[in-house]
Amino acid sequence: MTIAAFILGLIGTFTGCLALVIQWRTYCRDSAKLSRDAELEERASEPFFKWRGGGANHASAINRLDVYREFTNEGGAVTELEIMAEGGVQAAILPKQHIGEHETGKIELSKVGVNVMPEVTFEISYITRLNKRARQVFVWPPNSGPKRKDGA
Repeated sequence: MTIAAFILGLIGTFTGCLALVIQWRTYCRDSAKLSRDAELEERASEPFFKWRGGGANHASAINRLDVYREFTNEGGAVTELEIMAEGGVQAAILPKQHIGEHETGKIELSKVGVNVMPEVTFEISYITRLNKRARQVFVWPPNSGPKRKDGA
């Protein structure tokens, strides 16, 4: 083997390795961008419940307190909404089938045997436009409005 053939082989090997490194770096960059895009799309599909006014009604004849709170969805449209509350509190959400962007809704909570609603933890679950079942947990302290429990 001549020195020229050796050098050409070495250059070819180096060029091939360089091409593989370039392809690998391009793949990593594109994968990271796709991952970021998917994360942004998922985040945009989540609703954002902006709590507004509400009220209460004490039905003394049946010793039940009913409270409600209105909200506007400032995030992505969702379907199949469900609400569950802890501590013997009955809960309902309206509308249940669909809440679009900037549409309004209402949650209603009721509890028997109280004059003041205690702190309530409740969960709203829904299906996003990405067909993913997700949930948000809220705490509603007395004399205040609901707040996301997970800090968001």
